[in-house]
Amino acid sequence: MPGWLPLWRVLPEEDVVHLEGLLHLNGTSNIPKVPFRGCRGHATAKRSKTEAPPTFNDFLQSLPFCSGYLSGRFQNQTITNMKTAHAVSISLISAVLLIPVISKAQNIPNNSKQEVPEMSADQRNKEVIRTLYTESLNKRNMELLQDFIAEDFSGSNQEKGPAAFARQVHTVLNALPDAEWQIQELVAEGNKVVVRWKLQGTHTGPFRTMAPTGNKVSNDGMGFFELKDGKVIKGLVYTDRPGFLQELDALPSDLLSANGGAREEQVRFIDTFHLPREAREEFMHRVDINRNFIKDLPGFVEDAAYERTDEHGNLVFVTVAVWENEAALEHAKAAVQAEYKKQGFHPAEMFERLNITVERGTFKEVLLQQ
Repeated sequence: MPGWLPLWRVLPEEDVVHLEGLLHLNGTSNIPKVPFRGCRGHATAKRSKTEAPPTFNDFLQSLPFCSGYLSGRFQNQTITNMKTAHAVSISLISAVLLIPVISKAQNIPNNSKQEVPEMSADQRNKEVIRTLYTESLNKRNMELLQDFIAEDFSGSNQEKGPAAFARQVHTVLNALPDAEWQIQELVAEGNKVVVRWKLQGTHTGPFRTMAPTGNKVSNDGMGFFELKDGKVIKGLVYTDRPGFLQELDALPSDLLSANGGAREEQVRFIDTFHLPREAREEFMHRVDINRNFIKDLPGFVEDAAYERTDEHGNLVFVTVAVWENEAALEHAKAAVQAEYKKQGFHPAEMFERLNITVERGTFKEVLLQQ
């Protein structure tokens, strides 16, 4: 068996210090005087409490490791306390084995004490919207909406809170039961978050007045959300409605040629409202509801809105809705009245209460003569 190298030639200085501390941990030594085979000296003898303890280097000078085993084989010597010698041997070997562990352990960083960086407000708001789509909408867990939608959130049908948001979602889920929102991009700044998605599903349920077609749908959309205390308080959604209706076969795939050929049949339903400026907020809320509703009706082409202030400071507001033909317009009027009845909304009462007057009529575009 090859000989043992002296301890101080194998271990770094700091580890030798560790071992010396282990040997003198109790402040006293009861080490018998034991010469080892092939060694140049003897182990230290028992010392008194008042005697200064030998240094570890002194101990090494008197006891270098050699070709003998630390197992009790000694050269022509009798050990008066074999148990003690055996304990010393085992203690010394244990100490040597422990040194690398102790040394390395002191260099291992304590990751448990490292603090995880706190997310910024922007990151927290982005996670709210991401989780809203991935965990609530895509998994049909509408109970989670109360964690993401504030109680004062306003929907397009005058409802508030999570129920208002859920109603808008159910319109899509009724038409596309397997709908999935795939988030393409999330951008946040302050308390506002913008999300861009792709909606995919199969049209196996009714959408508004349109019967199921079984068509595959892939539609792009964007949502603009405002949050407060980690919940959505306002939301505005834009989708590719013409593309969506084309996929449901409600509009021709080539709108330009279709509209060009039927342009002479198109009609424009124009409303002109006069109202006090203080009535604008409630009035505009109702306008948004109506405009969102008619865009899903068959025969809808496009709409626009304009406003100005007259010489008395009152608001003049004009809406223009373009329909494919007279029949489509009449169908839309009936659908709007049915929706009013469903909502319990009475336009005449609101106009009287807010002092709003309206002029409306149906017009056709005058085309240039070739």
